[in-house]
Amino acid sequence: MDFDRNSAKNLNSKEANKILIMSGLAFYIISGLFLVIGIISLIGGAEEPSIVLFISAFILAIIGIKNLFLSKEKKEKFLTSKLVSSAIKEEKKKGQSFTKEEIDKIKFEYDPIFHDKIVAQVHKEQDTEYATNVQNAENKVKDLQKQRTNEINRIEEERWQSVGDNNLKYNLTEGKICINETEHLFTSIKGAEVNKEESYRVVTTEVGRSKKHVSLGKAVVGGVLLGPLGAIAGGTMGKTTSNGRSISNSIPTCNHIGVIVDIDGFKSEIILLDNTIDQSTNEYKQCLQNAEEIVSKLHYLATQPVPETFTKVEEEQSVLDIDKQIVMANKELDIAKNNKPTYEIPKRYLNNK
Repeated sequence: MDFDRNSAKNLNSKEANKILIMSGLAFYIISGLFLVIGIISLIGGAEEPSIVLFISAFILAIIGIKNLFLSKEKKEKFLTSKLVSSAIKEEKKKGQSFTKEEIDKIKFEYDPIFHDKIVAQVHKEQDTEYATNVQNAENKVKDLQKQRTNEINRIEEERWQSVGDNNLKYNLTEGKICINETEHLFTSIKGAEVNKEESYRVVTTEVGRSKKHVSLGKAVVGGVLLGPLGAIAGGTMGKTTSNGRSISNSIPTCNHIGVIVDIDGFKSEIILLDNTIDQSTNEYKQCLQNAEEIVSKLHYLATQPVPETFTKVEEEQSVLDIDKQIVMANKELDIAKNNKPTYEIPKRYLNNK
């Protein structure tokens, strides 16, 4: 189908405005329907619903004529699009038949609005695919970097061992100990001893017996005043004497247990207990056992040499394997970023001339 690309420019103002106004015909019809219903509602006394209908009718009418206020470029595109549709209809009236694919090709070639829509759709699809490929490549790198960090943490944790309920940590691979979150070499250990502060608490117990002495005078007075029952009640009243004694026991307690470590002449303490408990409790026995275990281990570690060389955590084979994967993943990411869309239009929209 032949179509004059300048047909929209050749229209006079009256013809152009007629097309622009008629493009909103559907809105005018609905607007008029709302207006009629609003008038009927107002006559029937329904003021509020009628106001809503009037406002809706006004808004629809404005939408119908909005094409009149388009910019020059947009107005020209809109008019061209309408003229292309009209030209296709005229060809059909003349007996020309078109398939959907043929119509799409015609509209893509001559209808600027349809053309822009298809191009935008192609851009959106290919941009989405590009962004997805880049995002997947970035996620792969991030996952590998996280895997590397986890592997390093795992190896470091395996190198560190602990004694005394985790109060002392030592690393045989690197020749280090960790006291109060500070690392020192085995050669810095100059001594270690248990620091214990003992005390006691006193428990006093009363032992003995007591007697009540009945007062005869009070019994007689009670009988005179209240009869036999009064005499009994009166007779129970009297003095109480006690012949007892107090017994005090000392219970051994402990206020503090720690291990004082000499690190190159500076004292540092590992605190295991810092509150008062009885020495008969399991907690005390366990704390004391932990302290003795720490001292014994420190004395042993002080005799061990510090390794001159050892494999750094980052140089362990499992970490190096992940590093290789990260290098490959970064290359894939670069390829994904550089593989930008070419925005190829599907062949069904192109005329093969």
